[in-house]
Amino acid sequence: MWEKMCKKLLQKLSEGILDFKLFEDLFELAKDESEAEKSELIEHLFSYIGINIWQDIFIYSFALKLSPKEKILSDFLYLLLSDNCLDWKQMNFLYWQIGTAIFMTPEINNINTVKLSWKLLQKVFCMCKKALELDLNPIPKEERNKELAVVITGQFLGEEHGPTKTALDRCYVLQKQLGKRVLLINTAELLTMQGRLPFFGTMEGNYIPQLLEEQTVNWKGETFQYYQCENIMPNEDEIISLINAVKRLKPSVVVEIGGSSLVVGLINEMIPVLDVGTIQSGCSQTLAKYQIINDNMLEYANSLIEAMNKDKSHIIQGRFTFSLKKQTEIVKREDFGISEDAFVMAVVGARLDEEMDESFMQFLDDTLRDNMLIAVIGKCDSFENKLSRHQRLKNYMFNMGFCSDILSRLELCDLYINPTRRGGGTSVVEAMFKGKPAITVNFGDVAGIVGDRFSCKDYNEMGKLIERYYEDKEFYEEQSGYARQLAYTYLDSDNEFVRIVREYESRIKS
Repeated sequence: MWEKMCKKLLQKLSEGILDFKLFEDLFELAKDESEAEKSELIEHLFSYIGINIWQDIFIYSFALKLSPKEKILSDFLYLLLSDNCLDWKQMNFLYWQIGTAIFMTPEINNINTVKLSWKLLQKVFCMCKKALELDLNPIPKEERNKELAVVITGQFLGEEHGPTKTALDRCYVLQKQLGKRVLLINTAELLTMQGRLPFFGTMEGNYIPQLLEEQTVNWKGETFQYYQCENIMPNEDEIISLINAVKRLKPSVVVEIGGSSLVVGLINEMIPVLDVGTIQSGCSQTLAKYQIINDNMLEYANSLIEAMNKDKSHIIQGRFTFSLKKQTEIVKREDFGISEDAFVMAVVGARLDEEMDESFMQFLDDTLRDNMLIAVIGKCDSFENKLSRHQRLKNYMFNMGFCSDILSRLELCDLYINPTRRGGGTSVVEAMFKGKPAITVNFGDVAGIVGDRFSCKDYNEMGKLIERYYEDKEFYEEQSGYARQLAYTYLDSDNEFVRIVREYESRIKS
């Protein structure tokens, strides 16, 4: 079937037909094919590169999804960096799709691909500025309102969403601890569909339209002014309106949550912006003047900003901090049919369909035994399909699904295990707060947070560590105590972010 469909696809391409459904069907079949078979198909597909930019984009996006390789991604990015046909909204759409692929795929996430992606963002920004023709003169420091801070995020969801909590925490510190009036703006730029082009496996950002009606949001007893852009960004009228508002309000502090905002880039021309990344294992690709970098990522960050021709003053050294949503539920193991003597391990995330990949599922299949269980907590629509490929795991895995009170579910578990992925920072702090030790491969945000004590080199070593936690009660208790202690160091936003903001303000010369 695979060979027959490959021939059919290539025949259609030779006739000038880009059959999207056929690409999708072939991708599903590819799960059972070898890397050699996939590479052979990609080689044939690449013989059709160069006919037109839209077909090139789709073929590259398919190849990247089918067989994530640095060479494929680099060539794709070089193609876009040299292109003069696409407009800035189309380029912005592609930047976000590729950036998401880099974030979610360890195989293609390295300093070279991040550098090229960041350069693509800079190209999009230059195109945006040229198209909008805005007057972006710097606002003198002495004219800025010392009592006003603006916090900008590209996505605002609910209290269960890590980046949303990051935004709210920074608003809280700015207002409660530093005495500033805070305006929180959701620019809705994350994974926008404006400028959409055919792209295999397109990802779309979540958006809550009901929040358009809100003028304030509350967090920990503090109320902040709130403005949310329509879900049409980047949009010329919305951007001009935001820029004019900043010119009128003249805030003394502007903080970006996440990175990659074109609006932030424009504001940064007038007022230096501080970027607070939502990842702890690297640099934000940001258009802000400054960004916070965790201590353990300084070497990587310095190498990257040097490659981007940025001054070392771009980096403000500091620890990323979190806050926890208050636990409101008390649940028991018996509510989920879990025996009291079971050794329950939690896998937590909002993107588990992709993050619990075949290598992770095979690792679980090889490792789980006796009285071990895996609780999947979060979003995993393909859970049953994953189990269908690993029938034995039906006896060891169960899906709790998404829940609004993550602490109550983690309380039922014994251990937090992390797939090889970039994210997961918030959930591992939540687990450690409950005294649950963590195990992670030495990659991504979780490894950056927990350090060597909870990290290992690969899944094979992870399996041995699980065995030790299961058998050695004294070791487990020691690690549990350390986990709780470590969690508290990451929950001190009040002191750490105050220090960072003061450092940021001291660097602003004009």
